[in-house]
Amino acid sequence: MRDQPFSKQDPQAQTTTAVAPTSSSVPRPAPPITAPDTPADQLPPPAHTLTPEEQMALYEKDLKENDWGHQPG
Repeated sequence: MRDQPFSKQDPQAQTTTAVAPTSSSVPRPAPPITAPDTPADQLPPPAHTLTPEEQMALYEKDLKENDWGHQPG
């Protein structure tokens, strides 16, 4: 049983045009994964972490200098 009507044309007679791949359509390989130069256990500690009080002081200073809703007294 066929859904399409029967055609008397030769199915092998159809021509197709080959399309050459372009540089943008050809996938490129991913760069190789390399190990870090320094092992994680030998990395230096962070330079300086702020205490909560220091963070709050910097936040208050930033609000006073940059917040448009703040009116100097």
